Amino acid sequence: MQYKQYLNTVRKKNGDILADSTKEKYLTLFKKYTPFLKSSPNLNDINDKIKSSTNPLTYSMFRSYLLFKEIPLKEIQNKLDTPQRKASSLISKQFLHNKVISRAELKRLMSEVKDLRMKLIISMLYDTACRRTELINIKYGDITLIKDDKIKAQIGIIGKGNKARTVYIGTQTYDLLKEYSKGKGKKSKFIFQFRDKRGKLIKDQAHKMWSELKKYSRRILASDKHPHMFRHTKATHLADKGASAMEIMAYLGHEKIETSMIYIQVSSFVGERAFKKYAEEIL
Repeated sequence: MQYKQYLNTVRKKNGDILADSTKEKYLTLFKKYTPFLKSSPNLNDINDKIKSSTNPLTYSMFRSYLLFKEIPLKEIQNKLDTPQRKASSLISKQFLHNKVISRAELKRLMSEVKDLRMKLIISMLYDTACRRTELINIKYGDITLIKDDKIKAQIGIIGKGNKARTVYIGTQTYDLLKEYSKGKGKKSKFIFQFRDKRGKLIKDQAHKMWSELKKYSRRILASDKHPHMFRHTKATHLADKGASAMEIMAYLGHEKIETSMIYIQVSSFVGERAFKKYAEEIL
């Protein structure tokens, strides 16, 4: 079976076939790597070339084909590891700068969005710094009320890598949640109802929610705002208030502290503290 034919047999987790554009990407990589496998007997040489790929998912498909074909390069197959994604999606400070929503923009969104569910989504995304998959998996039973001036409740989250952590919501988010739960909110154990009767996530409905968020941000702020930007924003604001890299790492559930450090590096806190400590008047 040729690689092109092999791609026609591949099914995604939901049972769908691969899109033509996806197949083209896989074929492009296949053409790129095949000469290395045929011409070079040097395992290290091949390993270096394969690992130079910038698309680990595409390479994974190529490797699965090698295994399927049982190509007599077993030593190579065992030594070739799928190239790792970059340690962080925050590839530069400039990238992060473009992904942070200003406080003024947050206030405008909250004041001009009238839909209760969307207001709650925006407020929860910011307070909790949740990934979108984490947000839609929050259940009412995950919420514990807290008697505190600033914190109204804590929420147990199961995050990336099946790791548990705790996040918090303030008065504004709690009040919105309380109002929302009086209506259709409590028909499900999940806060946001994007599941069928069996509890299986209806992806189309979840995607529609994120599209609505973009629609509101375009209308109100004249720019696209997606869920992960609220996570970047919360982490940056925590750093601006003086939170340490360890604190940010714990709250956002980062795997590596290097990721959290990027927020510290772009924070205004260190510069502001230095100015207050060492500033001198010249007039």
